[in-house]
Amino acid sequence: MQLGICARIAPPSAWVRVAREAVGADGAVVPQQWLGATTAPGVATDNRRRLDLVIYGASPMGGALCCDATLVSPLTRTGRPQPGTAAHDGAMLRVAERRKQAAYPELRSGGLQQLLVLGTEIGGRWNEAAQLVRDLVRVRAPPALRAGAAGTEQHGARKPVPGPETCETAAEPRRSSEAERTATALATVGP
Repeated sequence: MQLGICARIAPPSAWVRVAREAVGADGAVVPQQWLGATTAPGVATDNRRRLDLVIYGASPMGGALCCDATLVSPLTRTGRPQPGTAAHDGAMLRVAERRKQAAYPELRSGGLQQLLVLGTEIGGRWNEAAQLVRDLVRVRAPPALRAGAAGTEQHGARKPVPGPETCETAAEPRRSSEAERTATALATVGP
């Protein structure tokens, strides 16, 4: 499938901004990192396969989240449904995940690195990328708000994540950056 320049660049750069805001000074986000530059087992240092971004400091075990963003369409260029999409929701996302897992088998073999396919389907469906947003909100949220961030989805019902307006006091209003508001809105809306 051919994609325009915006479709190739926009998703990874948006993810880089969200991840940088979430990990702050405690972690690091490296955009477009060569797979050989990671510490994944069994990867030669001259390996020239490139990941869209690598997030350090957001994993509970201290490993790296090796992310590859992808944007897929349930329709062909002629406007007809891709095979399997009419009968199964997210069929193209599963195809994209299988392709990415085949492209990076070293990241599936265990270790501290984890392959995370940040899949988005045109029309709004997300794969595990939605869970990454919730995880990043929990990383960024102050300890008092982490319980609210953890309860964003329970029994299929969505609960709003406390936003900046719930943290204000009369003496000291909280000022939040645009990226914090975006991450909070993404976590509230979800896929």
